This record gives sequence, structure tokens and C-alpha cells, in this order.
Amino acid sequence: MSDELAEVLAAFGVTDPIGDVAAMTGGHIHRTIAVEAGPHRLVCQAVNERIFNNLDACEENLLRIDDHLRTQDEIRVPTLRRTDQGRVQLRSSTGTVWRVADFAVGTVAGTVARTAAEAGQAGFAFGTYARVLQSLPGGPLRPTLPSFHALAARVARFESVVAADPWGRLSESRPEVRVARRLHAVVVPVSTEIATLPTLSVHNDAKVANLRFDARSGEARYVVDLDTTMPGAVLFDIGELLRTAGVDAPEDTSDLDSIRVHMDRAEAVIAGYTDGARAALDVRSQQLLPFAGPLMTLENATRFLTDHLEGDPYYAIAYAGQNLARARAQLRVAEVLLDARIMGA
Repeated sequence: MSDELAEVLAAFGVTDPIGDVAAMTGGHIHRTIAVEAGPHRLVCQAVNERIFNNLDACEENLLRIDDHLRTQDEIRVPTLRRTDQGRVQLRSSTGTVWRVADFAVGTVAGTVARTAAEAGQAGFAFGTYARVLQSLPGGPLRPTLPSFHALAARVARFESVVAADPWGRLSESRPEVRVARRLHAVVVPVSTEIATLPTLSVHNDAKVANLRFDARSGEARYVVDLDTTMPGAVLFDIGELLRTAGVDAPEDTSDLDSIRVHMDRAEAVIAGYTDGARAALDVRSQQLLPFAGPLMTLENATRFLTDHLEGDPYYAIAYAGQNLARARAQLRVAEVLLDARIMGA
């Protein structure tokens, strides 16, 4: 690893001796490490090419976003290092694709919103990010994950995996499969309506963990993990924020009775997002808003459960059965969000 890191860093203009290297947790898809090299504090990310297989679209979008956001000071994203050829992605001699960014010094990673103020900060940051991207020159961003939020397609995939049961895990997962099917019947029809809403360039994975907060002030200063930024409905972002900022239980909690919606935080998310975006939701989005949180939560639960049944090929796990635990918890979150039917302040 040290030889590969040295090779990668040199390609991005960093030739100082490598010091401390530490894994960064919280992400499910890419492998991310924090690296110290001389005076430089860097974030090095090994891209999961099996998931993000359209590298050209990813790089084009990242370059455009990076160029554009450097021209304003309303919201920050990590400063991407570039090679001599102006690339932000590099394939190392081992075949791994890497990106390198400057570490956001003085910030801490988000996990969950513990207060309404933090939830509002999270909403404001992602709303501002979406607004600033509306002045991005050159037309819409390219889709990096086509049909990313197409719940009906996710459900079809889920049902095919249930039928095949390739790893023999269905017997232990039947209660979760029953709950998922019951919720699918309610949410899938609404998801097709949400998919027809006007699209903007939004983050599409607007969870609290994709923010970095100022260590002193608590301000949400940086939006991170930009791979999924592409055209999408505003409700995709708001729904993911409601999942992660309106509910503060760990994603894989086993204490399902502790899961509840904090209405003050949920309302702060919506107010913060629309304030940052400087635009109220259109009439149809306002009507569908109560289903935004359930949609994004059920989508995540379905993906976790599908991954568990398939032998965990997509999401990294820290222990056996973690994706089933994630699915179980997120199905319960979807239920409480459906019961709450959040309309905003």
C-alpha cells in the first residue's frame, strides 16, 4: 500500500515522505484514507469501479463542479488535486482508480443531527449546494448512476433475488421481506410520481454523513462525496436528509423501539433546505413531501436487504449480518416516517 500511495501522491504533485495513514469510516462504497505527507493533509479515495463504472461521466462532473464552486464562497467542497494532465482520477500500477483531495482541516464528519440547529444546518448546506449548481455552465451534469432512485426497478431486482435466494439467506430474512413488501405496496406508486417532478443538479445522497461540520461553530461547511451529483428531484435530497437528520438512531440499530421522528429536526431540515435553495417547493413537490422520507428510507432498506440476500457484494460490512440489521432498522424508520407524514413548517 505504501508504494502505491507514494505513486499516487506523486502523480498528484505530492512527493513529501508519507507519515500517518488512517482509514476513514462512514462510507459504504469507496475505500477512503486520510494521509499525512510532509505539510499536506490529504484524503485519498480508491474508487469502487464496480459501482461507479462510468468513470468518464464521474470525472467530467467532478471537474465541472470543482471549477464552478471555486468561483463562489457560499458552500465548499473538498479541493480536488489534479495531475499534470489536469485529471482528477488516476489509475495506479495496481489497476485501482484513485482521487486525492485536500483534507478539510478544522472540520469533523457528520453522523446524525443531534439538534434542530444541526438538522437545519444540514438542510441549508445541501439546499445551497443545489442552488449554486443551477448556475453551472455547460448544461446538465451527466448521470453517473442511471435510475439511481428508481424504486420500482429496485423492487424488481429485490424480488428476483428473493426468488433465487443465491446464498440461502431467505429463511432468516422472511420477516424483513414481508415488511418490505407491505411498504413497497404503499410507496412504489408514489415514487413514480416523484420521478416525474422537475429535475435539478442535486447531490442525490444528501445524508448527514456526507457533510463536514466546523469543529468550533458547528456550521455545515463542506459537502463531500460528490459522485452522485447529477439531475434529480429536490425531494430525493430532502428525503435522505429526513432519514438521517430527522431520525437519530444508528443506521443498523437493533433497538427498534428507540426509533422515532424528531419533528423539530425534520421541520428544520425542510426549512433549512428551502432557505439554502432560496426557493419554496412547487405545489406538486409540497403535496408529495410527506412521502420523501419514506421513499428514500425504503429505497435504502430495499438495497440493504437485497445486498444481504446476495451475499453482501455492494455494501461493506463490519460484521456478519450487518446489511440485514441495516435493512431491519431502515424498514422501521420508513414506517415511522410514513406515520409522521411530515409536511414541513
